[in-house]
Amino acid sequence: MEVNSCRGVFLGLLILLLSSSLVFCAETAGKIYLMELGFKGENLTLHRVYVSEGYAPDRKIQPEDGYRCDVVSFSGQVLYSFRFEFGGFIMPPPPLPGEEPGAPIAVEEGNTTLIMPYFSDAKWINIYDKSGKQILSVDVSGFSDRPPEPEAPADESGADASGTEENIPSGDSGNPIFLYAGIGIVILLILAALAYLLKKKSKGQAAQSGPAPAPAPALQPETLLK
Repeated sequence: MEVNSCRGVFLGLLILLLSSSLVFCAETAGKIYLMELGFKGENLTLHRVYVSEGYAPDRKIQPEDGYRCDVVSFSGQVLYSFRFEFGGFIMPPPPLPGEEPGAPIAVEEGNTTLIMPYFSDAKWINIYDKSGKQILSVDVSGFSDRPPEPEAPADESGADASGTEENIPSGDSGNPIFLYAGIGIVILLILAALAYLLKKKSKGQAAQSGPAPAPAPALQPETLLK
């Protein structure tokens, strides 16, 4: 009985964990931009840009002085911004006995793909070099599902009435993957503790009950007559 109860609790928590994973996937999957680039030295060349279904990286770790990519709306608002690097080094294979280790090989030419969240009112994807100079601008208005916004009228002082300062997403989308991983670990710990307690309880009940007492011997008729 105790084993069946433990199995039922385990299956229930397992179903809960799988349901949470499905909810997580449904909430985070969506449209993304994919920008395929070629690089040679510090020069970038656009191969193509398109929209697909997938996941954008959270980019919690970004280079401080890398290239910058901005997704800009029709009204000029920066919807999304992040920094990135390309190129890098290739480590040579381990040397054979008696050989000197080789030096890392710099990658100065190749291809890379930038992935970023989709925005329905995005018009441009701009890329800037490390000095802040714009080196590439790609029109993505063809993927938008809304017309360009009209320009806001200027007030009497000549300032733009819509020029309010807003926070710009820096690439940290707050992906809750670590939260769900923590929930899964907590559930596993609860299962282990529950199995241990049920096993301990079952052993305690068996020890308290002890061996069953032997039945009293039946009295013989001769003994009753005496």
